[in-house]
Amino acid sequence: MMYLLFMIFIASLATALIFLFRNILKPFILGFNARFAIIVFFVGLIFSCLIFGFVAKQNTSLAENRNLEKWKPLKETSFVNIPRQIDAYVNDHFGFRDQFITIYRYFQLNIFGQSLSERVVKGRNGWLFYDKSIKVCYVDKPLSKDEIENTQLIEQLKKLEIYLNNRGIKLIILVMPSKPFVCTEYLPLWVNTDNNSRKTIDDFTELINTKTNIPLLDLFDSIMEAKHTDSNNFYYKNDTHWNTVGSYYAWKSTLRFFDDLGVSYNPIDFNDYVIKEDPFNGDLCRMLGNTIIDNSMGYFLKPNRVKKRIFLTKETGEKLNLKTGENLIRELSVSFKNVNTSKTTIPIIIADSYFLGSAFTKNIPFDKYYSMRYFEIAEGLPFLLQNQNDRDVVILSFVDRSFSDFSKSIMRWNSSKESEYNGYGWEQKLAY
Repeated sequence: MMYLLFMIFIASLATALIFLFRNILKPFILGFNARFAIIVFFVGLIFSCLIFGFVAKQNTSLAENRNLEKWKPLKETSFVNIPRQIDAYVNDHFGFRDQFITIYRYFQLNIFGQSLSERVVKGRNGWLFYDKSIKVCYVDKPLSKDEIENTQLIEQLKKLEIYLNNRGIKLIILVMPSKPFVCTEYLPLWVNTDNNSRKTIDDFTELINTKTNIPLLDLFDSIMEAKHTDSNNFYYKNDTHWNTVGSYYAWKSTLRFFDDLGVSYNPIDFNDYVIKEDPFNGDLCRMLGNTIIDNSMGYFLKPNRVKKRIFLTKETGEKLNLKTGENLIRELSVSFKNVNTSKTTIPIIIADSYFLGSAFTKNIPFDKYYSMRYFEIAEGLPFLLQNQNDRDVVILSFVDRSFSDFSKSIMRWNSSKESEYNGYGWEQKLAY
């Protein structure tokens, strides 16, 4: 339906332009005919698209974020598959395909108010949400205490706590609040916010507090409290993560939590933060294939803190089955702020993108820290504990909507399984 409306719009625009300039064009074109001009326009458009598709060779589509069909010599293709191959190639390499898709998505999102991507939900006032996040937060049934205990997650965390304590390392758990739980006023009208699954986190927190000695901080309450006094956005409109404002208040609460636990860190002077524009093109925009810049205000720390970051060698990453490559966030790594000093606590941070890939990491107050995604814990943690002897604490963090994924990753960890990859080391990469 939307494609039809888009083509009607193009046809209407072309017709309007032709009739608008028909009196000007008549002296120059013998036997001017508006209908003939429209036919010529569309035939020319189709042929120009076909020609452009074969001249401008393209291997990937930026609008669709995928690899395009590659041409295979016909002699290598069975006779019955030749029409299918040609059709697939022409469809993927039709001229100006990316431009048409971008224009179409713009009209669909901004005029018709609909999202082309099944992964993105359009909220109110231009806000975008991740569909899985809304589903987990407001559609899925929350887990009860008995169901959480039946997963053996609490027992597994108790084993992890003992395993680390025997090595002189403290275990801490941080829970990050996800966007749909905090920005409820911008959710689509069809979302019933009364039916939310955050009771899962409340029950998990109670089980940790009553059945283990692991300190746990749920940042949801402090973020919601800060929202009552600060009118700035705490999350990006076009992204799944919080912005520098949300990170600012999260760090305030986290550092108070560290103080209570005796965790030493470099002091952050929150008076040194300045408020300025924070232009950002988020991950939800990339899912849509659109460029939608969020120009909301952000909190930025004045000092420019230079970090040095070191990664596993490629061989180590491959042996540990870690996702080494160009994506820096997904690599097991160690970061330094002041290479010549190590007076603060040295943590191993096992987290997801809310911690490692967002504004939270920009002002991390440690001289040195190790980091990995929580789904790398089974291979990464044993490796670090065997090969690095200067760590003091493990910060285990996850965003509340990812409780299920977090649980599965923790269950993969096995205290009796020792790493088999000694002998591989670290290599220095570009400055962080």
